[in-house]
Amino acid sequence: MTAFSIALLVGVIVAVAYIVLGFEEFQRARRTYGESAEEISDRDLDAQGQGFTWVALGGVVVSTTLLVLISHTSWSWYILPFLSIGSALAVVVAFLVDREKVEVQTQEGA
Repeated sequence: MTAFSIALLVGVIVAVAYIVLGFEEFQRARRTYGESAEEISDRDLDAQGQGFTWVALGGVVVSTTLLVLISHTSWSWYILPFLSIGSALAVVVAFLVDREKVEVQTQEGA
């Protein structure tokens, strides 16, 4: 029961951060949508996909492993809520890192 209470508390905090940061990022994207496409270089577009293959492959391997564990053991069901919270936390961190990069680029451009 203690693990459930901890997971619930952490999950609520992460969910609120996820929603707030997602909304702020959406608003920022709407403001900058009107910028001209000529400002985006091929180098910027190429840099967006770097390292994604390894992340995607890791996700597939971990997901497959979890499906096998769930089908063979009952204790592995307890891992899933914490993995969901971890995934949401990773997105929150990505929002924060992206925000920091945008702020640095804005300060350099000013």
